[in-house]
Amino acid sequence: MAGKLSNNANAYILQNHGILALGRDLDKAILHSELLEKVAHIYCLALSTGKPVSTLPELIIEVVKIVRDYEVQQAMGKKQ
Repeated sequence: MAGKLSNNANAYILQNHGILALGRDLDKAILHSELLEKVAHIYCLALSTGKPVSTLPELIIEVVKIVRDYEVQQAMGKKQ
């Protein structure tokens, strides 16, 4: 489990258990759980179309990674 938590994700789906949502405080953890639920719902809807589900373009993935890394550093108290 510890190895999986080192990827700086805000929420995880635990097989046969449910989710684990993390945050600086309870409000952030709740927000992350709600976002995971919304993303899962959208993914299920996309799968239900029967069409292939595409992935995000590499540029968008990089932008999201930069934003997430910045937020993690802010949460840890390291200003850039």
